Amino acid sequence: MSSQPTQSPGATPSARRSFAAFVAQDQIGILRKAAHEIGLREDRVVAGTVADAVRELAARPTPDHLVVDLAGSGDAIAAVGALADVCDAGTRVIAVGDVNDVGLYRSLIREGVQDYLLKPVSVESLRAALEAGTIADGTSRDTPGELIAVVGTRGGVGATAVATNLAWALAHEQKRRVALIDLDLFFGSCALMLDLEMGHGLREAMENPARIDSLFIERSMVRESDSLSC
Repeated sequence: MSSQPTQSPGATPSARRSFAAFVAQDQIGILRKAAHEIGLREDRVVAGTVADAVRELAARPTPDHLVVDLAGSGDAIAAVGALADVCDAGTRVIAVGDVNDVGLYRSLIREGVQDYLLKPVSVESLRAALEAGTIADGTSRDTPGELIAVVGTRGGVGATAVATNLAWALAHEQKRRVALIDLDLFFGSCALMLDLEMGHGLREAMENPARIDSLFIERSMVRESDSLSC
């Protein structure tokens, strides 16, 4: 059994979770420092590509937190897709890369990546991204979820507007993690009201219920922000 990492000052118990990183040689020192500061194992940071991560993780359970370097991987979306095929449900993936493209960022988020950081990556940005995952893990275990239903008596009474604005207020003003579910599978407009491209995750889930797990749900949601998805 592997020994537990020494907890650094300020690290919380929720931060001591399994961790791995496959990054370019010039990123190792920065990532090890960020990992050390929040109590993750520095020796799990190694030089490698996404392909190396796929080969390594295909043979063993994947960690709770995974950092991969997309630089030089060619088709980043295909690389992340291959990684998703070997990742266990619940693994939080942070990608780093050298392509500054908002379209790529949005595509990676849709594929289930927790965050995408542009090189050169700072210790502060890596630490913030890793802490976001560990805090979310603690919150998901300690805080029960709540369900709020907004139902209109007929079409055109404003149920969509109420639901969307309520979700936005809970996420941005109350700092809650919110999933906005539009049950109008074909003509729902919640995503459009948030200036997002409408996804098909709920319809796919209902058509293929056997595929549903936490990873499927996470990849099916379209993110408006870190706290609001639909």
